[in-house]
Amino acid sequence: MIKLSVAIVLHQPDLELLQSVIVSYEKAAAVFYEKHHSKVVLFIVDNSECDVEIDNNFSRITSSSFQYLDLHYVIAIKNGGYGTGNNIVLPALKSDYHIISNPDVLLDDKALVLAAEYMQSNQNVGVLSPAIFSVAGVQYYCCKKDPCMKSQFLRGFAPKPIKKRFSGYLARYEGLHYDYSQVIQGVSNFSGCFLFYRTDVLQQLKGFDERFFMYNEDADLVRRTLLVAQTAYVPSVKLVHKWSRGSHGKYRKIAILSALQYSWKWFLRRSVKGLGSV
Repeated sequence: MIKLSVAIVLHQPDLELLQSVIVSYEKAAAVFYEKHHSKVVLFIVDNSECDVEIDNNFSRITSSSFQYLDLHYVIAIKNGGYGTGNNIVLPALKSDYHIISNPDVLLDDKALVLAAEYMQSNQNVGVLSPAIFSVAGVQYYCCKKDPCMKSQFLRGFAPKPIKKRFSGYLARYEGLHYDYSQVIQGVSNFSGCFLFYRTDVLQQLKGFDERFFMYNEDADLVRRTLLVAQTAYVPSVKLVHKWSRGSHGKYRKIAILSALQYSWKWFLRRSVKGLGSV
């Protein structure tokens, strides 16, 4: 019997969208249960810092009966960031596979079954990334190169004329040269909206590096995964991502700080002090 768990970390969520996300997991869990006779354990980790209104509204959402999901609502003592929120549940996991999921993804009904089947057949793979589509059905290119200061500035902050001038560079960084109809292995920078991990690999890595509050925590985690296991993009596993987070407004400073932290960890520190630990 294969056991699955999921963690969705929230902060001031869109509750209507969240309800749709949970329903999509219920449908996918029903298909999974039909084959593996195991419920999916879903942890909702609330980083909203004890927002009573959100807690009450969430209680109403989860008061619905879910037949194939075993829901657990976890209130974080403080908002330590996206990675810290995910790491809260890591010691308690008893699953074979654990999914790190954003609160804005809608799964294809067969996503969980197909992801588990691929991982069962490819024991060397530590993490799987799916084919990700917009609401309009446009596929996102999510097999990227490792981020650096140049790529992050161009993608997050550069004006359109500058982006146009570096369009070739950005195309290579964003993995536009890949054939996204085929399995792609060895990618070190997946989108973090849905990462299907082998639980023992994730626990071996000790989850996210909690020094990243938000942004680049997923790139860092997948890059570290390649040190101990293979990574795989699998196009048969599909979902819709509604992209509710961006590098603008109040998050701009966090995005810049994260870019500096990532560069220091993977490039600058190693140049100054040698290889070191990651």
